[in-house]
Amino acid sequence: MARIPDSTVDDVRAAVDLVDVVSDYVRLKKQGVRFVGLCPFHNEKTPSFSVDSRQDLFYCFGCKRGGDLFKFIEEIEGVGFLDSVRLLADRAGIEIAEEEGNSEEASEKEAMLGALRFAARFFFDQLKTPRGQRAIDYLGQRGFTKETVKTFGIGYAPDSWDTLLKAATAAQFKPEILEQVGLVKRREKGDGHYDVFRDRLMFPILSPVGKVLGFGGRIMPDTKKDGDFEPAKYINTSETPVYHKSEVLYGLKQAKTAIRGEEEALLVEGYADVVSLFQAGIKHVVASSGTALTPQQVRLLGRYARTVVLLYDADNAGVNAALKGIETVLAGGLAVYAVTLPDGADPDSFVQRFGAEAFRTLLREERQDFVGFIVQHARRLGGLDTPEGKAKT
Repeated sequence: MARIPDSTVDDVRAAVDLVDVVSDYVRLKKQGVRFVGLCPFHNEKTPSFSVDSRQDLFYCFGCKRGGDLFKFIEEIEGVGFLDSVRLLADRAGIEIAEEEGNSEEASEKEAMLGALRFAARFFFDQLKTPRGQRAIDYLGQRGFTKETVKTFGIGYAPDSWDTLLKAATAAQFKPEILEQVGLVKRREKGDGHYDVFRDRLMFPILSPVGKVLGFGGRIMPDTKKDGDFEPAKYINTSETPVYHKSEVLYGLKQAKTAIRGEEEALLVEGYADVVSLFQAGIKHVVASSGTALTPQQVRLLGRYARTVVLLYDADNAGVNAALKGIETVLAGGLAVYAVTLPDGADPDSFVQRFGAEAFRTLLREERQDFVGFIVQHARRLGGLDTPEGKAKT
């Protein structure tokens, strides 16, 4: 396994100021030689988080978390020590020459992440080939610019049973590793594997620090049917040793800086919703990757935001999802608001049709706190017309 020389770690420690780093996440106020602020690791109203500028250490008297520069990045970004050094080295403009450890081969987890990284590059590069022109045309029809496509690493999975498989094995990735991360499946009859994603627009799902963990694949609108078989509009990477969908938010890598600045996160349902809003300049937006909002995702958002705004469709399914989301956010200790979109609209279609300013107006004028949202929709569904409904509300 790779390691970073101690001398490089020391160089990074000397080049980066802990107060500057923490200030990217916490509003600090100077008190003598210390700086204090609200802890980013748990919810509190009275500041108990302290940074000692002389010793370059942080400590929270509430949740008891503390440590040095690297420990802070480990905790706030949810990464290991090596990644914390890499992130801070990048911040300081220090190049890292990593050394190989005693192991002759990368660990299985590193091999999995390497395979996913290769696949993301492969899908993106397909947009430059003749068979990727359909995907380029479709992205253009959706209004996505080249810059946006690059920012999110959107790509194309060819209409083939083994194009990725052949390319990855030629690059020395074992089929078993590809299978473990959900890129290929074993054939039911005979030997060998086949590609999971075929003729789909590909959305890489990243960790907050940019590691490729999985993919969402959208069927191309002109994909030919195989007899009576109707392919799913979206297929997503299943649970793998490196991808746990309940712990990941699509778009967080791109959105986290804006979320910190706004101190609030917009939560939408789909990949295209995130991409369209981000392109329109509304960048504090993430999606729950095809799953109901989970406590783990709320904790992840809590590292960057104090408030979550839920945006769901106006139909019953959307309202029910919002109600469950409200409960989950409140249980996680964050403030929560809900915005109901006009009938038949989603964030993607709304901002494409009416523009960013109209969407900002919608956010400003239609947001409701959780009490108002619950009461409004209980009335709409007749829940306040009976004693039973009033009691449930």
